[in-house]
This record gives sequence, C-alpha cells and structure tokens, in this order.
Amino acid sequence: MRLVPMTEADYAAYLERLLPEYAAEHVRAGNWPAEHAETMAQAQLQAILPDGLHTPDHYLYLLRVEGETDPVGQLWLGVMRQGGAPRAFIYDIEIYERFRRRGYATQALQAAEAQARELGLSSIALHVFGHNTGARALYEKQGYAVTDVVMAKDL
Repeated sequence: MRLVPMTEADYAAYLERLLPEYAAEHVRAGNWPAEHAETMAQAQLQAILPDGLHTPDHYLYLLRVEGETDPVGQLWLGVMRQGGAPRAFIYDIEIYERFRRRGYATQALQAAEAQARELGLSSIALHVFGHNTGARALYEKQGYAVTDVVMAKDL
C-alpha cells in the first residue's frame, strides 16, 4: 500500500464525496438535523482544514496498490497537538466499495501507522460512529481500543 499525496484535483473530488457522506453520518448518529447537516459539515471541514491541502499538520492521500490502475481509497491523517504528546489522528479513511474485502483497509491502517511513526508520533487515534459496526470490528482487530463512549437515547 502506497500513500500518494492528493493533488488539488484529487482534493476537489474528495470533498465532493466527503461532505455529503460526513453530513449523512452525523444525521444517522442523531448529531445534526438533516436540513442543516451539509452546511454544518462544510463549516467543520473549513475549521479543520482552513488552507485545504496546505493546512499544516494535515496529510491527505490516495491509497494505491500494485496491480490496480485506480486508487483503492483515500486517507486523511492529521497531527493533534492538544494536551499531552502530539499524536496522529485518522480523520478519514475509506476503501472504495469495489475494492473492499481484499485486505486493503488493514494495509491502509498499517500504512497510516507507518506514516505516523515517520512523523515522529508514538500513538494514533480515530473516531468511528457507533453504528459503523464493520469499521469498529476492523479497528479493534488492528489493536485500537475504545477511549471514550458517548451514548444517547431517544425520548
């Protein structure tokens, strides 16, 4: 698995996919109202990546594997410097649907961890929505542990 830095064109295409998907995940989780979700997603993204691809401490990659002409997915890795030692944070990781169930997600996580080590970081974290049981199982299998749990109940 190779991490290939996104170009501006790659980044624009990535945002077209990311914003509606991220908004929908927050709606599904009950965090945001549907009518405002895309606006909220865009505001949050602008706050995190104010300079897009050129935002310091943020690395956006296409995931490439030998034998495939197209990228198999993408990865957004950042450095979090709040409280304690800096650590890597996986903001987004996705294997495109037609490439799933081939072990690429595991390879992508391993590549993210290697990149974090190259950046001098000694830990890595990520967020996963509670309803995403497949991703949660993958992360647990790769040694990620739950560090925080938010629970809700509809009344």
